Amino acid sequence: MLRIVNLSTWAVKRRIARKSRADCLLIAGGFTESFALMVFYSTQLGVRQALTPARLQGRMTGSMRFLIQALVPVGSIVGGTLGSTIGLRSTLWVGAIGSLSGVVPILLSRIPAIRAIPEQAEP
Repeated sequence: MLRIVNLSTWAVKRRIARKSRADCLLIAGGFTESFALMVFYSTQLGVRQALTPARLQGRMTGSMRFLIQALVPVGSIVGGTLGSTIGLRSTLWVGAIGSLSGVVPILLSRIPAIRAIPEQAEP
């Protein structure tokens, strides 16, 4: 049994050692994206809860979840269609540019100027 574990560990080490620069960048990008999403979701939830009256927080959270989850199948269909028509590499570029363009409305809003979360007017 120990021999099998040693062989599998050796195989994993060999695979990691043969990683190309692109593989390393892809892995680093995945970790960076995961960390950035964690920070983003925590921050945006805190701001939404602070700015929304307590009586409307359930509706606001339900609406946000619906909007986010309803777009996942749409994105899958669009991605599959683009991949089969313009090619995978071009589709990845369209997805990357589309993801980055989501930052533009946030940068043009008043959100970056928020330094402290305001107190709620109603309890």
